[in-house]
Amino acid sequence: MNSDDVRNIYDITFDLVAHNRQTRDMFVSDGVNRRFTEKAAAVGVAPFYLDHEHVPRIRRHCHQFFELTLVIDGSATYHVDGKQVNIAAGDMLLMNHRRYHSYESHKSALRIVNVCFDPSVLFPGAVDLSLDRYQHFRLLRPFFWETGSGVKFRPAEKNFMRLLAASCDLIARYRSAEGGFRSESIRTGLLALLHLLLSVYENVRPLLKEEDAFLQQVLASTSDARETPTLTELADMLKVSQYTLSRQFKNKLGQTLPEFFNRQKVEKAKTLLKTTKLDVSDVSLECGFPNISHFHRVFKDITGITPGQYQKQREK
Repeated sequence: MNSDDVRNIYDITFDLVAHNRQTRDMFVSDGVNRRFTEKAAAVGVAPFYLDHEHVPRIRRHCHQFFELTLVIDGSATYHVDGKQVNIAAGDMLLMNHRRYHSYESHKSALRIVNVCFDPSVLFPGAVDLSLDRYQHFRLLRPFFWETGSGVKFRPAEKNFMRLLAASCDLIARYRSAEGGFRSESIRTGLLALLHLLLSVYENVRPLLKEEDAFLQQVLASTSDARETPTLTELADMLKVSQYTLSRQFKNKLGQTLPEFFNRQKVEKAKTLLKTTKLDVSDVSLECGFPNISHFHRVFKDITGITPGQYQKQREK
């Protein structure tokens, strides 16, 4: 079985007009910053197939969501944080959030499958990313290997086909799922893909442990805190230097402490907006934001929509 056979099973074809319509439904751009539309943000995932014979170049941009790319045919050069990464058929490229990147295909037509997702979709209804959710961080580790920029690797051919099939299945779920089960169907497909990715990413396995004392200490120290501790306070609490705390936290979770705390607060805010009748200003105070303007900015930066828009979606 080859890649065309896999795509045919899921009826994955490319139509430029349909693709442009679909990307407008999935993404909105503000200069170089790209984010999910309200429709895509509602499920937290945007998978698609792209033939670069018709779209040979993607301009420099960055985004809050994660991106997994499987190269089916052709070759291209990615520019990631000022570095060049050459990719070809059979390669996979993993991109975490906030990495500036662009690429252009070479003379041979580039065909890829892209899966973009907000990692918060892995934690539905979570008030915070506490210890009972720690297992899911394992699924994101491939996206933070080495420097945390763009990660390229080439799985064995049979594993590539398995990953391609899982990605095409996710595209099919996104297109066809309807009603109240849509989000759960898409999330299930994403989890299946990430579990498979982790199982074939040989270089990551030695880094994964069931228990990580440092990470557990940080999460346990902050999970119940209404106000965000400062770097100094947290370092004193854990009895480590501020440099060690910042470096180890970034290495282990791929994000800075402020980024982690903001995501933690937004997850709590999403739960309150969905499950209580508190207005947006009260939710802002309950989650420890200094003012409502800051709350709006952080919430939209992470989710792609405002707190009010999120609340209205959940009321429908």
